[in-house]
Amino acid sequence: MIRKRIAVRDDRRILRMVRRYLPPYKRVFFPEAAASKKELAQRLRRGVTYVCCDGRGRAIGFCHAMIVRGRLWIDLLAVERTERGKGWGRALISRAEAYGIRKGCREAGLYVDETNAGARRFYARQGYAVAEYLRELHVYKLEKTLERADISKTRKKH
Repeated sequence: MIRKRIAVRDDRRILRMVRRYLPPYKRVFFPEAAASKKELAQRLRRGVTYVCCDGRGRAIGFCHAMIVRGRLWIDLLAVERTERGKGWGRALISRAEAYGIRKGCREAGLYVDETNAGARRFYARQGYAVAEYLRELHVYKLEKTLERADISKTRKKH
């Protein structure tokens, strides 16, 4: 099941996923980078966060997206390691893209760390292509054109 984030129920698990799965890449180049509970809560208040849940309603993955200058921006996406390969990441990003389309966005973008080859492959399978490499941040900027037909993806499996 995928639903919108419920802060009091989900934020602790989201913070754990952010700390466990996202910073290892960022800390390679920015050791001082840290994700505090307060900073994450402020970040999640901007935009929308979708959460996938296990049978007990616990968050096992999430995708946070924002509209920035008329473009959908995928800010954060993580799925518990034990739940990967089950279509949750694809379902979460599809839900975020449908949100962007409903808000009038025609393009989506995101950053992925240069050392995270698995994430680059995942996003390529979702239709994202490298738009540029930002050497000073050690990230690739990926982009995708959004189409109305993408909304139908959210009605599948999850």
